Amino acid sequence: MPRVSMINLAAISVLALASPLIADGSPAQLLEKGIYLEETAGDLEEATKIYGQIVARDKVEASLAAQAYYRLGTCQLKQHKFEQATDTFNQVIQRFPQETQWVRKARAELTRLNRNAPPRVVRTDPPAFKNDVSSDLDKITVTFSQPMTDQSWSWTGGGDTYPEVVGKVAYNATRTVCTLPVKLQPGKVYWVGVNSPSHRNFKSARGVPVPTYVILFATAGTDGKPTEIPADMLASARRINQAAEAGDSAVSPQSIPVIVKTEPAAFDRDVPANLDKITVTFSRPMTDRSWSWTGSGETYPEVVGKIAYNDTQTVCTLPVKLHPGKVYWVGVNGPSYRNFKSAEGVPAPWYVILFATADADGKPTPIPDDLLQRARKINEKAKKVAARAGAATREE
Repeated sequence: MPRVSMINLAAISVLALASPLIADGSPAQLLEKGIYLEETAGDLEEATKIYGQIVARDKVEASLAAQAYYRLGTCQLKQHKFEQATDTFNQVIQRFPQETQWVRKARAELTRLNRNAPPRVVRTDPPAFKNDVSSDLDKITVTFSQPMTDQSWSWTGGGDTYPEVVGKVAYNATRTVCTLPVKLQPGKVYWVGVNSPSHRNFKSARGVPVPTYVILFATAGTDGKPTEIPADMLASARRINQAAEAGDSAVSPQSIPVIVKTEPAAFDRDVPANLDKITVTFSRPMTDRSWSWTGSGETYPEVVGKIAYNDTQTVCTLPVKLHPGKVYWVGVNGPSYRNFKSAEGVPAPWYVILFATADADGKPTPIPDDLLQRARKINEKAKKVAARAGAATREE
């Protein structure tokens, strides 16, 4: 499916701001007048019209257009139009990547805007639902999307499923990672809550509590084999964690990075075995050196080089060695690993690149139905997020 351009929609909305009464003058003159109205006269409405006139014009010098977009965003911020400001600052980044001064300023404003959003659980160690955790693990950690209030936490749970705590709870220097020192036993199921409906002391530096999240896991037995987690506990924890992830709706849909394209495409069954890289293309610039390519076991490909983004930070490459006639499951983020995130720190939704290589004769390789159903269910959720964000994921 073709990608929907948010830039064109933004240009239309900005054009509506332009006023014929202020159409005269060069872009530089208009910009100077807009800055005067915004910063000296305090007339945000007229300044917005001036900046709108500049960005609606054709063939405006990039440095002037980038500044006009940025200042349009600052006017919207001052008018408490936060969603509009978010979209406008994103226009600076997407349209003018070479105008580093204004891109840097726009990213700083987006970071500040994102801090107003509720904190989210980005990662836990051990991950939720893992059933072969080493009983030698001596700490449980949770990583948040933003700095938290120091000396404030609610590690929740009780009874036999809550681990023995053997030290002091503490945050790291950035107050984004909280550590619970524990002593675990082999062959046991543990339920550790991050907040709860009645205990909500995990909260951002601004005092906004994180949605309840459950780290449900089990340690391997003395023989090293996984320990079964009861189905009722799994269902309950999954429900809670899905609700926590739905809290991402507090973030502007337009600020969520979504997958535009993958190579190979999900569900392709005749991928050449000599393909040496897997790539994912996002709808917006991502945080550099931050990714979560997820999966394990026989269905995860051999990685043979360094993972990297391209110059625009929109395409991430995983160098691999594939084999003919094999089925591969490669996740982009996951329920507990969400390091594919935008430059503003907003994580991408979980997506699965499920594919198979052609066999030695060049014929397609069947993909098991259970894997297909699981991956399609995950990807449908990601596509719904993409639809809200105004982008489309291309699949075969």
